[in-house]
Amino acid sequence: MTSRWPLPLVLVIGLCLLRGFVGLWNMSVLFRYLLRGEYPALGMFYAYMGETLLFIIFGFWLLRRSQNARLATIGLCLFAIVWSGYGFLSRQFHQLNTMTNAAYFFVYLALDFLTIAYLSRPAVKSLFDATPQADAANSPQV
Repeated sequence: MTSRWPLPLVLVIGLCLLRGFVGLWNMSVLFRYLLRGEYPALGMFYAYMGETLLFIIFGFWLLRRSQNARLATIGLCLFAIVWSGYGFLSRQFHQLNTMTNAAYFFVYLALDFLTIAYLSRPAVKSLFDATPQADAANSPQV
């Protein structure tokens, strides 16, 4: 493969994967609460599970530099902004209003906005237009 991997792109992909794997860890904790009947919002649990799995899938998909993966990741970050904003502002749980959870909310919000801003740049879009398969086909055989 003749194309380069810019550091910000590597960081975005790494953050997507990290967010997904941290989400899996959090899911194991939430699942224990769910089994004991201490987590009343089953719908929020399923939405968080879907978001977590999609961050992992899209993180690996971004490694292929697929244009669809870039667009899907932007869409997922938009969904995460709306969904986390709903959870934070709805105050369904008294734990949502602690300073720690507020800090997590604003960190994830900033990461989502930065991811969207980076993946929306024309220069980054051009990285995804030149697919690695096309680069491999055009590179000389050694």
